Amino acid sequence: MNYDSQLIFETYLLSETRREVKGYVSSGKLDPEVGEAIIEADPHPKKSYSGWMARQLMAGNVNDIDQLRNTVEEFHTFLQRRRTSKTNIGEYKTFQELQAEVDKINNTGEGASRKELESDYEVLFDNQDLLVVTPHTHQASRKLGITEFTYLDCENKQPRDSNWCVTYKSPDHWNDYYFNKGYTFYYIKVRSAGLMDKVIKSGFPESFVVTALIVDNKGNIKEIYDGFDKVFPADEARRFVNLIGLQ
Repeated sequence: MNYDSQLIFETYLLSETRREVKGYVSSGKLDPEVGEAIIEADPHPKKSYSGWMARQLMAGNVNDIDQLRNTVEEFHTFLQRRRTSKTNIGEYKTFQELQAEVDKINNTGEGASRKELESDYEVLFDNQDLLVVTPHTHQASRKLGITEFTYLDCENKQPRDSNWCVTYKSPDHWNDYYFNKGYTFYYIKVRSAGLMDKVIKSGFPESFVVTALIVDNKGNIKEIYDGFDKVFPADEARRFVNLIGLQ
């Protein structure tokens, strides 16, 4: 296809999508202002999504044009990054199907770069005594587990990757805890020898130098895992948190 024929083809597509929307307006199926708003909201350079967007509004699959625009804009961005399962918006039968696709990409982090995903964590404490970090993606959890929260193997005197299942290469455990159960993780490292001595004297093992604290979506502490991935119940978790001054 040469330049002139490509330009004619693209102009045809643009006129066709607008013609479809304007046809709905002229037939009384669509309010004129809504029709203009749809074309304006269409993020595709050739306005290729306008007809589909109009059909979703008319079918009652979505009532809020802002919600429609935001979802289609996200889809367009993910499509450009080749993150979507379908390459044509027309393959999504309903707005709900498109929304589910966009939500999946957002929730699993498939729409972001590896660097962005690995950096998606929040540092809550970072001082001479403690490092406390909460990851928001599996990639960030894994990166932290093989860097800051390695556990020293006392036999060989060598650091090793975290034993916590949510730092494994496979995201299955992370997805179950984080998405299905709604749990938040707090990774805690005791840095100072003084605080660690206090921890040990209070009855906790040396493996509590690094811990993974689990809190549910209501803010309740569920349990805590030590450096060996041994689980301790909520009452022990609360005692440890109080001891190191986090509550």
